[in-house]
Amino acid sequence: METFFCIVLLLPGIMAAVDMQKEISEIRNILQQQESQMISLREENQAIRKDVSRLDMEKHSLKMEIRSLRKHVDRLDLENLALKKEVDSLGLIISRTGDDETKLTDDKIEHTNDVSRVGVMKDINGIRNRYPITRRGYRCSLPDTYLCLYKVRVDTSQVAVKLKVYTGNHGAINFDIHVNDAIYDSIYGETDDVSADYDSDSGTIVVALNQGDNVYLRSSKDCTGIVLGGRYAKSTFAGWKLN
Repeated sequence: METFFCIVLLLPGIMAAVDMQKEISEIRNILQQQESQMISLREENQAIRKDVSRLDMEKHSLKMEIRSLRKHVDRLDLENLALKKEVDSLGLIISRTGDDETKLTDDKIEHTNDVSRVGVMKDINGIRNRYPITRRGYRCSLPDTYLCLYKVRVDTSQVAVKLKVYTGNHGAINFDIHVNDAIYDSIYGETDDVSADYDSDSGTIVVALNQGDNVYLRSSKDCTGIVLGGRYAKSTFAGWKLN
């Protein structure tokens, strides 16, 4: 009987101890879960730090590239400025070749003297109102830098003599290439006192043109000859838009 009463008296304490053990076990489980989460967060944090470090390196690399590009651009600006100054002093521009091509050919025989312009220009690329035939030259419709090449074939044969269109030193004729009223280049047709012969002279200029500028060839002295535009002897004028 006494033993029973002892057990009854101790039972609440035993139950309390069991409950405490359960709470302690639950707390340990919670702590383990939190520790596992902390480890996972620490690993994620390390990965993020690595990404941030990599991004910082890439950012620094990009800054260096931008700085290098700016220096390159500044150098190009200085070179362009120096080139423009040289262009202003010479009246010519040397530039790169481009893909946009506009080409002209002469398709008729033209007589030339000190007041006429050489060549009838024919547009062969289908671009209208840019090389009017009646003007005997090229009128610029788009401001840009152009490469102009030209070749003049002069007939000094006996036929030309009989036609009385041949004077001077066996067809010696001076030609100037004009941009408006300014002379940009000159060529000299000469056959070294050999009659019944042909002379061929050519030239090249690179020039900045404004809208409405006229480019044409013109004889510069008082003499005459036949400027050829036939199949086997053709005088030509070609212009390429560079930019």
